[in-house]
Amino acid sequence: MISRYSLTTLFILLAGLAAGYLASKGVIDFLAISYTQKDLSAYDTRTRIPENGHKELPFRMVDLGGVGVLPDTLNWGSDYSHNQHFFEDVMIAGPPYMDTVALARERDKLDLYAKKMSGMGYNAIAMPLFMELINFDRVGDGRQIYGDHSEYRSRHDSLAHGFSELMEVSADYGLSTYLWTDMVALTSPLEDYFQRRLGSVDTESEAFWEIYEYGAEELFEKFPRVGGIILRIGEAGSIYNKPGWDYRSELYVRTEKAVELMLKAFLRAAEKYDRTIVFRTWSVGVGRIGDMHTNPETYLKVLGHLKSDHLVVSTKYCAGDFYSWLPLNPTLSCGDQRRIMEFQAKREFEGFGSFPNYTGPLHQAAIQSILRDNPHLEGAWVWTQYGGPLRAGPLIIYPFYGFNVINELNVYALSRLLQDPYTRLDSVTSSWVRDYFGSDSTLVARVTDCMNNSYNVMLQGLYIGEFAKYDVKALGLEPPPMLWIFEWDILGASSSVFSNIYFITRDHFREVIDEGLEALRGAVGLKEDLLAVRDRVSFHEKEYDRLIASVDYEIELFRLLDYYRQFFMHYYRWLDTGDLQSRTAFQLALGQFTAVADFHLEKYGGNLNTLGINLGEAGQGTRIAGRTFSAIRWARVYLVLAIFLLIMGIPGFMRPRGYRKFAASLFFDSIFRTQSIDIQDSYHSTGRLAFLLVLIYLLSFFILSSFAAFWFPVILGVLSMVYCIILGIFISGGRNLARILVTLIAPRLIIMALFMSVVAVRGPGYLWYQFWVSDLFKIGFLSLLMMMIFRKYQIYTVLSRKWGHRNTAGSFALVFMALGIQLLIGGALLLFFGLEKSLTTLNDELLVLPGGLSRIMGITTHLGIPVELPEWILYTASVIIVGSFVLFLFNRRVRHVPGKFL
Repeated sequence: MISRYSLTTLFILLAGLAAGYLASKGVIDFLAISYTQKDLSAYDTRTRIPENGHKELPFRMVDLGGVGVLPDTLNWGSDYSHNQHFFEDVMIAGPPYMDTVALARERDKLDLYAKKMSGMGYNAIAMPLFMELINFDRVGDGRQIYGDHSEYRSRHDSLAHGFSELMEVSADYGLSTYLWTDMVALTSPLEDYFQRRLGSVDTESEAFWEIYEYGAEELFEKFPRVGGIILRIGEAGSIYNKPGWDYRSELYVRTEKAVELMLKAFLRAAEKYDRTIVFRTWSVGVGRIGDMHTNPETYLKVLGHLKSDHLVVSTKYCAGDFYSWLPLNPTLSCGDQRRIMEFQAKREFEGFGSFPNYTGPLHQAAIQSILRDNPHLEGAWVWTQYGGPLRAGPLIIYPFYGFNVINELNVYALSRLLQDPYTRLDSVTSSWVRDYFGSDSTLVARVTDCMNNSYNVMLQGLYIGEFAKYDVKALGLEPPPMLWIFEWDILGASSSVFSNIYFITRDHFREVIDEGLEALRGAVGLKEDLLAVRDRVSFHEKEYDRLIASVDYEIELFRLLDYYRQFFMHYYRWLDTGDLQSRTAFQLALGQFTAVADFHLEKYGGNLNTLGINLGEAGQGTRIAGRTFSAIRWARVYLVLAIFLLIMGIPGFMRPRGYRKFAASLFFDSIFRTQSIDIQDSYHSTGRLAFLLVLIYLLSFFILSSFAAFWFPVILGVLSMVYCIILGIFISGGRNLARILVTLIAPRLIIMALFMSVVAVRGPGYLWYQFWVSDLFKIGFLSLLMMMIFRKYQIYTVLSRKWGHRNTAGSFALVFMALGIQLLIGGALLLFFGLEKSLTTLNDELLVLPGGLSRIMGITTHLGIPVELPEWILYTASVIIVGSFVLFLFNRRVRHVPGKFL
């Protein structure tokens, strides 16, 4: 006859399986990999014949270049903040609020820069200022926000006087100034005013935007040289704000209504003063309008009904950020608004200007394609300096400091293309070479060819073409085409990234490997071309030598990346198939990469001209891979020990010592025969067994990280032990704690055996690879895992009933009271160290997600994890503790009744 306990156990096991299956289906839906080939036909580099002849684009704007940027050699190279630190020594927090010496220096720099840009044909310049120049004098009596004696008012008046001088300099060279700000732009007094008047920062209130309308009117009245205001809503917040400077932006504009009210308010001011509002569509995932930048349907929903001669919509030319292998931005072909395209001369994701990367052909194809599709295109905004975390790249400040040769060529070519999109690009390139390095025909021809080839060489070296050519959806995200190098300089190693790259490209394994070698050969060819004509250079000889040195860097970089490409492709092929040749190949490539990496760091690490690539994450990844076989051996040892203990604990297998049972029988019974444990029995050496189980259990966490982590096994392992100790104390009253710990650790050890059984095949990487790419594995593994977890809590409840002499409800309360305390400790640790820092630390050790997430955007921001999560954990833990305690109090202590179990 089947006992009640057996039926309950069967039900719990089935419930666990069902819960695991449902969880796995949710995970599969979220992590599903799909990929379709991109349509890149618009980048056909064959020159198109214009339908209506020459078409000059009248709106030709540049950023400030290096004006307002200091070559801070002490702090350059590791700052991933997006704050550009413009004019940081010009604007002073306290009196006199402006450093006139620093202002004079920047005025001289602007004079040189504006003259240069005007000479190239540009006619507008963007300056990152707005809130620092206005007092909101038109709001109420003029003192509603900043009072008569406000330091803000004094600062703004001083800055307005100084920066008006810079606007005059630009105007002298025919450059109209556009002030540029993120929305919502705030200061503390302004936010306080919104709280007093509206109760909050309400971006869907007309009264809210009315304040900015008054501010824009004041600005246009004060500065006749200001041609307009540039607005962006998609990037704001802490990584863009300067610590200690009370001028900041927040991501509050998230709906169509908020955008409409914002633009209408600013446009009313612009129409009144005959100025222009430039609205950037860079919404990058924010709220309901997050895909406005690339989705024509969303673009038209947000902007389709807004039309004004004073509105210009600015959009990046590609469907995403400034990567290659992206289609043209489809939103540039829709809408009736005046349009400009955004281009980046110093490509942040493609070397940051540190080696040859001439994008003239790419940009010409983009301009011609959009001109064909949209008659409202009237120009571009060219970023000569702007884009990405400036101080995380090489120390290149255009055109004043560092290696600017490639930047110079890209800025020049774009100026010519905007004046005539159908000009012969070869003549543009050769004209620049002739003016910059000399008129020798051989020199001009060879360097022109070198520049024309540089882009394709870069593509092969920095991208994995067989991955980049697909529009990929994975991990619940749409990853960029250059995924193995995160954003600009962080060589990746995360299992999520490389599992998907390998999975997508495995049918083109040889092409991926060969591409890296072709890039290296291409870079060597560029150097040979440049060296062949070195003695023919007439001008800028030092810059020419810098150009050659930049190709040297490119060669060494591509050599490093080639070995890394070989390593991870063979490593993941071995994880996937167990192929012995790939095992040997990945170990060989790993050794080669390590040697080249040491050379790369020694030669280029800290070199401000290049900085070298960031190998922190790759170093951790190669350590994990290099210790794979140790992890496999220890996982097998773990399984042998677990099986040995189970066999030794089989009833009747070992003869009891006198009246005492062998301790392993307690281990066996706590897992399989929990209802048969007799609390009166004595067990031989339970203290030693408890100590051994703790060591084995903690060992499993180290094995999971290939012995390359410290905080992961310590934190999770210790938290698990804390739970067992707390529950053990609850149900034992401090007596026989070692014996009880054996029963509490046993089910946890068996759960970890599930992990070890996978790790024992081909290491922790095999577990992660299967998790990311195999739906069948996710279903099977998560179903078994949840079944074991459900069974674990059933065991704990039964043990609490037997050892603690409580009824079922009281036992259940003890189990969950211990869980609440464990959660309380975990939540307190997250709160103390910070959620972002904690997740970053763990991820840096395990490399589950790209390590650059925390450096660039933050794991919590990128994945939408609420920053309040630690508080939520603490609240949840408190509720569990209080509820369990109340349940515990109201359930009487009972004597154990044989045969009556949960």
